[in-house]
Amino acid sequence: MKNPFANLFKKKAKSDAPVPKPEAGNKKESFFSKFLKNRLGKSTAKGEEIIGVELTPNEIRLSQVSNNKSNQWVLDKFHVHKFEGIPTGGTVLENPDKVADELKIALQKLKINTTNAAIAIPVTSAIIRVVTAPLMTDEELKKSN
Repeated sequence: MKNPFANLFKKKAKSDAPVPKPEAGNKKESFFSKFLKNRLGKSTAKGEEIIGVELTPNEIRLSQVSNNKSNQWVLDKFHVHKFEGIPTGGTVLENPDKVADELKIALQKLKINTTNAAIAIPVTSAIIRVVTAPLMTDEELKKSN
């Protein structure tokens, strides 16, 4: 039986056929790029900065991004601020004063001056509700109003 992995790490021979290149105007954007443009791009002007904040019971992660002249997001600063004082098993929501104090310290350390922020909390601290709705046609939806 032939080994299907025999040529896995061998270099491929260059072919004479040209490799097709995507046109500059017809380029597909990545999911992340579209997400940033849709969520952040509409609410910010060129050159404006945004701070991303992730809160966990034992650390705060900060990342500052800004929009450059090419309308691309660039990571300017990143910082992980570790702290103690929240008991094991405690959550961010149970200790808002401690987390707020530590967030102030972290922002001062990183010398953040923007007021635009995007905040993330752990899934365990989020309130998630599943809502079921009946499947309805367009006509039934119009009648229900």
